[in-house]
Amino acid sequence: MSSIVKWLFAGVTVMLLYNNRYKIMNVLLGQYFVRKLLIRYSMQIPFLREKFVQGTFKM
Repeated sequence: MSSIVKWLFAGVTVMLLYNNRYKIMNVLLGQYFVRKLLIRYSMQIPFLREKFVQGTFKM
């Protein structure tokens, strides 16, 4: 019985996170420190950095 309750709770949690994913993203990205860290780490990924620089300095 405990196993069923755990799986049910996990399923409901995933559904709630999925349904509110954009609200959660807005709250997280609204924080200066989190946004700064996200940009810093994404610029270390070569593909993302190339796309960003290419789009920014487009001639």
